[in-house]
Amino acid sequence: MKKETLRTFLNRPDLTDYDKAYTLVHGYKENHFHFIKDCSYLDREITRVQKDSEGYILTIR
Repeated sequence: MKKETLRTFLNRPDLTDYDKAYTLVHGYKENHFHFIKDCSYLDREITRVQKDSEGYILTIR
C-alpha cells in the first residue's frame, strides 16, 4: 500500500475547500495542532486520519 502524504491528501477528489481550510495537522517535531494550509512540509507521511465536525485531523511523522 502506497503511503499517503499531506500533498496526496490535499489532492483527494472528494476533499472540499472547507475540508482543506479546516484540516488540522499534528506531529512531526511539534506537539500542537496547526492548519494544513500553514504546513511547509507536504511530503510528510500521514500515520492517522480522523474526521471530525470541522474537517480532518491528521497525524504525521
